[in-house]
Amino acid sequence: MSWMQLLCETYDNVQHKVGDYNDEAILLPLFHTTMTCNIEVTLDENGKFIQADVFREGKKIIIPCTESSAGRSGKKPEAHPLSDKLQYVAGDFRQYGGDVTSGFKKKPEEPFCQLFKQLEAWSEAFPDNYKLRAVKCYLEKESLIEDLINAGVLFKSNGILIKEWDKEKKNSKPPIFDSIKNVNDATVGWNVHIAGEPTEPLWKDKEIHKAWMSYYESRKLQPKLCFISGRSDAVSAEQHPKKILKGASNAKIISSNDEGGFTFLGRFITADEACSISAEASQKMHNALSWLIDRQGYHNGAQNIVAWAVSGKSIPKIMEGTDQYDEEDYDLYAEIDEDYDAGQDFGKAFSSSLAGYRTKLGLTERIVVLAFDAATSGRAALTYYRELTGSDFLDRLERWYSLHAWFYPNKKDYSLLRVRSPEQIAKDIYGNDADDNIIHSVVHRLLPCIVDGSMVSFDIVIAARNRASRPTSFKKKEDWENTLSTACAMFRGYQNKKEDYKMNLEKSRISRDYLYGRLLAIAELLEKKALSFANEKRSTTAERYMQQFAERPFSTWRTIELSLAPYKVRLQSNAPGLKIIFDQKLDEVQCLFNADDFTNNTPLSGEFLLGYHCQRRHFFEKGSNEVNS
Repeated sequence: MSWMQLLCETYDNVQHKVGDYNDEAILLPLFHTTMTCNIEVTLDENGKFIQADVFREGKKIIIPCTESSAGRSGKKPEAHPLSDKLQYVAGDFRQYGGDVTSGFKKKPEEPFCQLFKQLEAWSEAFPDNYKLRAVKCYLEKESLIEDLINAGVLFKSNGILIKEWDKEKKNSKPPIFDSIKNVNDATVGWNVHIAGEPTEPLWKDKEIHKAWMSYYESRKLQPKLCFISGRSDAVSAEQHPKKILKGASNAKIISSNDEGGFTFLGRFITADEACSISAEASQKMHNALSWLIDRQGYHNGAQNIVAWAVSGKSIPKIMEGTDQYDEEDYDLYAEIDEDYDAGQDFGKAFSSSLAGYRTKLGLTERIVVLAFDAATSGRAALTYYRELTGSDFLDRLERWYSLHAWFYPNKKDYSLLRVRSPEQIAKDIYGNDADDNIIHSVVHRLLPCIVDGSMVSFDIVIAARNRASRPTSFKKKEDWENTLSTACAMFRGYQNKKEDYKMNLEKSRISRDYLYGRLLAIAELLEKKALSFANEKRSTTAERYMQQFAERPFSTWRTIELSLAPYKVRLQSNAPGLKIIFDQKLDEVQCLFNADDFTNNTPLSGEFLLGYHCQRRHFFEKGSNEVNS
């Protein structure tokens, strides 16, 4: 349970962030949750209705909750003690035809009774808190729906609430229907105003937060051993929160309510014997995790990944690639020089951009990386867990970025060095419309490559090579260019222990696959130049035969080379100098082959894409006068 202990420690280290609405995400106080508020009701200190305002887009607010209400469901509804949906806060809700959830069908008056009973007891425990007293006095009147109708927030027809807006009506839509479809889902937050005094709504009032924490903890009994904190006098948690993971808000990380199955039966009599966690530790752990995921985590569907420093210091986001950094820090243009290594310069530039993190984190800062996924709607599983020192974390991140950087196209005429995020890599390899399960799988498999420094699986490298070899299957040329760059990056990173590939054209490299890639690029550019004189825009023979060329290079090259004859004639007529250059390039590359290598017809590895991409860049990027002059 060390990851749970570290989450609790993180919560303690960032106490100054609790309840801070100005932060990137809201770190909740203990025994609180968030709610999207639709209506703010303002009262005076005596509990008299003053006004009601509508949040057209809904407003995320902090509200007190119990363990039961935080994990409530439609079958087992539980009221929050202060702010909630109309069925809980409005005593006259049913009088105006409001619908309660299925869990209250037998006792439709129960929602309001639950909330009011809790609020009344809480208010009596803090008699000097005028805000709690005002809300309690107002709810006693059971006139909320009537007041909201009179204030023009809600509407009735024949004495019954208008629950949904009729789009066919000619008059304008009321603001309340901008954020909700059905009035039954409307939620209420409170503000208590005293004339002449500055005030703030209850959801921002830290004294209200503290009052609820103190009151709720005082009600809990039955101390037991906490498996997280180690305290023997801790009050055990009855339930654990949900709404922690993005894309799986109902999934719980800790749950033991399956008393009819084999969750703990057979070894223990009760769930507490299997695992006892205090309410305080559970709240700290879940609140910290939710805050971290919202603030700096990655999610795709139910898959959630987060990395953080236990001290609360900022660290690089491991799932975002170089997009998170200042472009001026790592954008490099590779010179057209075979002795120049853009990858080496990128590594130095990226290392420099991490220098600030190294200074802040030091050598011993604890970094934690967690990944969660939800197999069902109600259960979440921890699928990856690592603890590292700050120096190890940054070293491994630097290694991943240095080995998997490559040139990607941008909006300008030249390409810039990038490292794609794991999700972008997955979409480059398997397509933007790939099944979510495939994307999840690739992201999950790349995570250890980033954090642990392990090698990318060979099947991912092969899949990238295969997809990049089919340029005509892409609807957009930019998508293929991205896939080609990703395939080069994956192969270069995979081969780093065997071979150190540069990011620019290596004229001295004579390996078979690299040279065949260069030949393909020269043939493609020759044909494109010839087509440009007639303003023709179509796929070249090299592009159409690229997949076949990757599988049978020697036999396919003969077909491609023969197809170049009419384009050479066209170049001879329009730009004889270009024809000479292309002929020289073709001869130069073919002369570098060993005889046995050239006639070898076995499939090419991803290395041919490196030669192909580097040769194209050598021609296309500014700095080359051989073709563009």
